Amino acid sequence: MGKRKTSIAVALCDPRLMRSFREVAERLRIVYTVPRAHDKVVSADIVIIDDECLEMFKVDAQAAYLVSSSEDVTRVAYEVAGVRQENVLLVGIDIGSQIAYVAIVGGTIIDKGKVRSPELLTLKIRNIRNELGGVREVIVKVGIPESSLYDEVLEELIELLLKSGCKVYAVDENGTSSKPLPVLKRMVGEGDADINAAVNIALRDGTLVVR
Repeated sequence: MGKRKTSIAVALCDPRLMRSFREVAERLRIVYTVPRAHDKVVSADIVIIDDECLEMFKVDAQAAYLVSSSEDVTRVAYEVAGVRQENVLLVGIDIGSQIAYVAIVGGTIIDKGKVRSPELLTLKIRNIRNELGGVREVIVKVGIPESSLYDEVLEELIELLLKSGCKVYAVDENGTSSKPLPVLKRMVGEGDADINAAVNIALRDGTLVVR
C-alpha cells in the first residue's frame, strides 16, 4: 500500500493573503484544498488559516499555522513544502532567444521560467530575494553563449546584476543542455533544454566577474 499524501487545507478569508499563498504555492507545487466547512478544515493534516477564518471555523489555533501577513504566508508555504530556509539564493541563467533561469534555495528549485529581457530577469530575482526575506547573498551563474549574437544581452544582464548586489559568475555552458540533470527537488520531467541548461549552469563552477 502506498504512503498517503499529506492533506493541506488553506482557509484564508483575507483575499490578499490568499492571493499571496496561491502565487507561492504554484511555484512550489503545493497541492492543497480550500475548505468550505468545519469538518474539512479539522480533518486536514495541515491547516493554514488567518484570524477571520479561525473565528469562522472555530479551529484550535495551536493545531494550525496562523498567518496574518504576506511574510507569514511565504514562511509557512516554504516550511510546508519542505524547503530549507538558507541564506543563499542560487540562480542559473541560460541566454538564448529568451533568457531561461532557475532559482534554487537549499537544494530545492523554487522558481524557473523564461523572460525576454535582462530588466525583467533582474526584477524577478529582486522579487524572489525580497520574498525570501532572510537571504543574505544572491549568487548568479550566467552561461556564456558560444554565439556573439547575444553579447549585448549578456553585457546588459551582467551589469544589471552587479548593480543590484548579486555575486556573478561566468560559466562555460558547453554541454549543459544535454548533461544529465542533478537530483533536485521539484525538478521532475522538465523536458525543456533551456531550463535544463540553466540548472546545470547553476551547479557548475565559474569565474567570478569583478568590475
